[in-house]
Amino acid sequence: IFTPPATMPPSPLPPLTQSQWVITSAFMAFTFSVYYTTMFRSVGGGDSGELVATACTQSPSHPPGYPLLLMLNGLVLKVFSATGRTPAFLLNAFNAFLGSLAATG
Repeated sequence: IFTPPATMPPSPLPPLTQSQWVITSAFMAFTFSVYYTTMFRSVGGGDSGELVATACTQSPSHPPGYPLLLMLNGLVLKVFSATGRTPAFLLNAFNAFLGSLAATG
């Protein structure tokens, strides 16, 4: 039986200062602008067509299936479908955002 500790251990990293937040935000904006300008405007190669189709239908793709990405893509399509953009464009833009978030990490 697992017994959690009475207190949480201290975080190994100190919180970010205001200048670090500004630098991080600027780097994320820069990486997003690079990813956004170089992304496919329609369906790219590989599994992208299958992942766009499964996000539209909310059906599982081939294993491993990427369930979290599928749910997030479905949410993006529901929220931004009124913009008139194609599902492939919306999901590529969302993945550009996730890529910039990961690069900022």
